[in-house]
Amino acid sequence: MDLDATENVLPAAPENLCFNKDEFIKEDYDIDKFLANVRRHSSLETLREDLSVYMKILQNALVELINRDYADFVNLSSNLVGMDKIICTIKEPLTTFQGQVEELRSLIKEKIEATQQKLAERVAVREKKRVLQHLEGILMCIETMEGILDMSLSSRGDRPGTTLESHLVERISTEFNQLQFYVSKCKGLPLVDTVKPRINRITQVLQQNLEGMFTEGLTTSNDEMLTRCLRTYVTIDKIADAESLFRRVEVKPYMEEYINESYIRQKGGSFAMYSKILEFQKLKCDPLLAVIKPKSGQEPVKGYDFMVNAVWPEVVDLLETKAMSIFAAGNPENFYKEYTDGMEFLSSFELQCATIQSVKRLRAHPSYGKFINKWSLPVYFQIRLQDIAGTMEKCFLTPWTANTENSVYSLSLSHTVQSCIDKCWRKGMFLPSLAHRFWKLTLQILARYRTWLSALCNGEVEIECVVDKPALPRPSSRVDMLKSTDGRASPQSRSESPSSVTEFRKPNSDELVQVVGDGYQLITSITSILQTTIQPSIPVCDSQNAQLSSVLEESFSLIRDQLVSLQGLVAEEIVGRVSALMKHVSDIPRLYRRTNKEVPTKSSGYTNQAIQMLGTFKEQHDSSLPDVVRTQILTSVITSVIEQYEETTCEVLLSVKKMEDSLKRLKRGKTSASLVGNMSDDDKIRTQILLDVQHFSQQVRELGMDLESIPSYSKLVADVEQSLPARESPSPTNLQS
Repeated sequence: MDLDATENVLPAAPENLCFNKDEFIKEDYDIDKFLANVRRHSSLETLREDLSVYMKILQNALVELINRDYADFVNLSSNLVGMDKIICTIKEPLTTFQGQVEELRSLIKEKIEATQQKLAERVAVREKKRVLQHLEGILMCIETMEGILDMSLSSRGDRPGTTLESHLVERISTEFNQLQFYVSKCKGLPLVDTVKPRINRITQVLQQNLEGMFTEGLTTSNDEMLTRCLRTYVTIDKIADAESLFRRVEVKPYMEEYINESYIRQKGGSFAMYSKILEFQKLKCDPLLAVIKPKSGQEPVKGYDFMVNAVWPEVVDLLETKAMSIFAAGNPENFYKEYTDGMEFLSSFELQCATIQSVKRLRAHPSYGKFINKWSLPVYFQIRLQDIAGTMEKCFLTPWTANTENSVYSLSLSHTVQSCIDKCWRKGMFLPSLAHRFWKLTLQILARYRTWLSALCNGEVEIECVVDKPALPRPSSRVDMLKSTDGRASPQSRSESPSSVTEFRKPNSDELVQVVGDGYQLITSITSILQTTIQPSIPVCDSQNAQLSSVLEESFSLIRDQLVSLQGLVAEEIVGRVSALMKHVSDIPRLYRRTNKEVPTKSSGYTNQAIQMLGTFKEQHDSSLPDVVRTQILTSVITSVIEQYEETTCEVLLSVKKMEDSLKRLKRGKTSASLVGNMSDDDKIRTQILLDVQHFSQQVRELGMDLESIPSYSKLVADVEQSLPARESPSPTNLQS
């Protein structure tokens, strides 16, 4: 309903009402929705009042409407008088007209049904006529072909073994093709069953003559005869028969001569056999190819593919039945050679196909899939997997064996891990069809190595070693006493012979360093293998190469985490040994208190021993660890050592300070008897500590370490400076130089 009609139907409403009057005449008006909308901005009491106001407006408008059109309301009933008589007058002619329409409709329906029946009869007659024409054509074709055959036999004098002339065969094939069409349209009729023996005789004669022509054409390389014969096969829709004949006459005798176990053993492998198979095209198929794809100016014979439908199936069948040894996967080295030769043969065979469509038909042929599936690739991979996994696990049983190979690794285990990964992609083992399996095996090898590193970090790996057991004394016998000249048992008679005992110990820092160095070198080597061997072996696009690198980098990241943990263990052990030496700083007060020693002028021996230990570590592992890793370990060691050294030094200085304060209170006003050269014992202790710190700092800098980046070193320097008297406190430059 439009807006103008709405304004004519409902009277105007005040503007202050809480609802819109047009809501009442909408087609989708719903009382619940109306109340819900009003309740959002007004109360029910307000709605009730506004509805009462508008109801009064509607009542007044209704009264005004009735008053304005009162005459029309009064005349409404009077205008309907006599309306029933008018309706009865109209009803009778309408009923008569309806009957006439129904009668006419039934008449038209009868005519339509009669017409349809006559048309159906005409269609049946036409079909019978067509069948009769086909039957007549069958008889005419049979009589024509029999006439040609009888004429040919009479001209040849009924000599058996001779073939029809090529033009007669071509004429018979044309009639035979027409006969096949007629027979296909008249299946199930009695006449067809009656003439079937005659048709079979003609078919047999035609096939014999075609086979003779085809064989003669191949033998004599008669292109014209082959062309007529092949076109005749196309005409009678017997292309498969021609290909089957070629397979039986030419392919099978040739292939049986070379595809057999004796020939393979005689030639020392299947390569010579495959070469002979590939030579078949040039020897036997060239005459056919010259007809199928002739030179320019000649019409080709289409529909044939002898390489796919005749040669290839026969080759596969003979390989499966007479050369089964090439598919045996028990000897992986021999299987690799046979499979590689087989795939090269398959590629060469595809190149001999005439067109791309021929290659597609070859790959879609059932024999193609049969040949591919005949190779037991899962068995071959399982044998290779057992070999590689056995080598790996054997090496994990003795992981600390030194590497004797000429390689960059210290441990034989690391060399074995790399060699196993390299072996997966090496010529002689890797097959492109198993690329996904060898890639998975590569990741599994890295995962196994990472698991061993994790066990090493958790202390689950121990080293088996042989320890000599000391000899144990045993009681002397009376016989031994008698044998001895002095009445005492001999040493041999009093003790047992030494023995060896197998024990287990945790790996030390030097052995862990070998693992860390080999681990980083292994990551570098496998990255090189990925770029030089793995990626070229897998024909993938650049994005997939990036995915391979990403997956391998993820494995490397997990290995690096374990190596970092091992670095922590190495640093922890070195820290323990060095810190044990640095704790000798606590012995300095004992050396100078009440001993009247001279003022110290050089550092203590423990600092030299600690620096010598750090220098030895750096020199021993200069080539086995990357520079960055070695620096990280030394930095971690020195940081921890200085932290502990600073704590111990602070404790010593604090103890000295307390002792000094205590002595001052006891000897206040008196001159100390422990002064030598105006320096107290406590100052000698502080001076010795100062010399030790200076010497240690200097030697650490000579190792190439940056002490200023270590917070505990600055605190150590500050503690030593604050402990010295003001008149003897060295400048920070001298202390840190």
